[in-house]
Amino acid sequence: KAEPPKQPQRRSETGNGTAKAAKPIPEHAKVVVGVIAKTYDDKKPYAVLLQGSTTRYTTFDDAVWGDVKVFAGTSHKVRLAYTETTKDGRTYCNVAGISIADDPARVRDEPVTRPAARQEEPPLMADDIFGDREPGSEG
Repeated sequence: KAEPPKQPQRRSETGNGTAKAAKPIPEHAKVVVGVIAKTYDDKKPYAVLLQGSTTRYTTFDDAVWGDVKVFAGTSHKVRLAYTETTKDGRTYCNVAGISIADDPARVRDEPVTRPAARQEEPPLMADDIFGDREPGSEG
C-alpha cells in the first residue's frame, strides 16, 4: 500500500531552522512607537534611543538586540515592547521585542500618479490596419 506523499514543511514549522522562536511578549509590557535614533552596542546592556525621546531602552538579550539592529539606520517606524523594572530608585526600560510599525495601508496603497485621461478614440479595426488585403496574403 503506497503512502500519501509527504507535504513539505517550512523550517519554522519543524523547529529545526537556525532561528529560535521569539519569546512571547510579557502581558504587562508597554509599547512605544518611533524611529530608532541611536544604538549603543559597545557593551552590555545594549541600549536604543528613539527619535524625540530621552529614554534608553536596554537589553542583555543578543537575539532581541539582533532584531533591534535590523531597524537601526532605517526610517521605518518600530513598535518597541518593553517592561519597566525599578531597582535602587531607578526605573529601567527593558526591551522585550521589536517589530515594524509602518502603516501598511500607506505603504501598500501609495497614490499612483496616472497620466491625464486621453480623449477616447474608437478602437482600430482590422480593415484600418490591413486595408482591403485578404487575411493570410502577403502584402
